[in-house]
Amino acid sequence: MTKIFRLPLIPLLIAYAFGLVSSQFNIPLLSQGPLILIILLFLWFLLLILKKVQWTSWIALVFFFVLGLVSIQSYLHPNLPPSHLSRFIGPEPIFLEGTIDRSPQRTSSGTQCLIKSHKIISNDRHIPVEGYLLLFLKGETDSLGSGDRIRFLCRLQRPHGFRNSGVFSYERYLAFERIHAIGFLSKQKGDVGENTT
Repeated sequence: MTKIFRLPLIPLLIAYAFGLVSSQFNIPLLSQGPLILIILLFLWFLLLILKKVQWTSWIALVFFFVLGLVSIQSYLHPNLPPSHLSRFIGPEPIFLEGTIDRSPQRTSSGTQCLIKSHKIISNDRHIPVEGYLLLFLKGETDSLGSGDRIRFLCRLQRPHGFRNSGVFSYERYLAFERIHAIGFLSKQKGDVGENTT
C-alpha cells in the first residue's frame, strides 16, 4: 500500500473519479458536503503538521472522493433561489417573459428555444424570476432569433427521461446546462410573440 503513494496524483485522481461516478446515487451526507470538505481539509493539514504520513494519505483520498461527489451534485441538485423559474412548475399554464439566449434549434418534431427568463405575469402582477427554460414548440419559428424578447403561455415541467442505469440521462444532460425547467406549447397564433415593450 505504501508504494502507491510514491505517485500521489494517481490515487487522488482515482478517488476523484470514483466520486464523480458515485454522484449518481443520492447520498444523504452530500447536503453537508462543503462542511465535510472543510473538516477533511483541516484534518489533512493537521496530520501533515504532525507528520502522520499514512493517515494523511488516507484523508487525502477521502477528501478527493467527497470533492468528486460534491462537484457533480452542485449541478444535479443545486440550491436554487426562491425566485428561480423551477419554483413555478405546476399543472397550470403561466405567462412567461424572457429572452432567447441562443439561436432556436430545429428538430424533427419542432423547434427548441433556450429562454433566459425575466418575469412571470399573473393577474397584472409582474413577478421577477431567473433561470433558463428549454421551450419546445411545434412547427417552425423562422421569425424568432437569438436576443429576441418574447412573452408566451406554457406549462412548466421538470426535465425527465429514462432512469435506466448506464444509459443517456436527458435530465442530467440538461442539469449540466443549468436547465431545471422545460415548457411545451403549440405553434398557434397568440401563443408566442415578440415583446416590444
